Amino acid sequence: MLIGPDSARLFKTFLVYFYYALLLVSLYFLPREIGAWYYIPLALLISFYLADFISGMTHFILDYKKTPENIWLEELFRYEDKRSSDDYNEKKKLAFSKMSIMQRIVFNFKLHHPFPSKIGKQSYAHLCSVTIISAAIPLLILNLLLEQFYQSFALSLFLVALSFFSANSQYIHSLVHRKSEIPKPILLLMKRGILISKKKHAIHHATLDRDYCTINGYANSLVNKLSGWLVRKNYFSKDGLEPRG
Repeated sequence: MLIGPDSARLFKTFLVYFYYALLLVSLYFLPREIGAWYYIPLALLISFYLADFISGMTHFILDYKKTPENIWLEELFRYEDKRSSDDYNEKKKLAFSKMSIMQRIVFNFKLHHPFPSKIGKQSYAHLCSVTIISAAIPLLILNLLLEQFYQSFALSLFLVALSFFSANSQYIHSLVHRKSEIPKPILLLMKRGILISKKKHAIHHATLDRDYCTINGYANSLVNKLSGWLVRKNYFSKDGLEPRG
């Protein structure tokens, strides 16, 4: 079932507000007993690395996962006229009516390779809605449930931080594809190597077979080895990089 663009936009905006409200609740209920001081940087660093690893593996899977054939997705992928045209939107609507939500997400994600600037123009709510509903909110709920049985500041901070970094992975990804100005604080973090830079992420778009991570790139080495092994073992194929048929 396809919902209208206005309803979709409203739902995504609601998700963002709901997520950050839940994030504030989670921060408020963090256990008061911190323990050793080094738990704080340790939890943040591990969550920062793990979120980057998850973003990289997710990027790899969405890149390489094959889309359904014989429903005009290849034509839509290579569409030469304006994508705002009625012709394109009618064909897309017809194709999407034959696809699951996950298949639509996979196809839309692949479009950022031939049209990398498109992701840089999308709204925060649109970019983060999928990661919020699939990972960020479940992590916060898991944390709140665990706190009922086991009070651990380090574990709670780790889960909350992992949720926040995961929620914003696509937003950070979009910034390296922006043609417009990047917010100065974020640009500074990119220059210091704390967040992924345009130069570092450009390696992925030049090769499409490495450097998939979209938050900071720290986990690229591990993701490259794991994704390469999955391709060599034929769990994934480069045939999935572009829609066919």
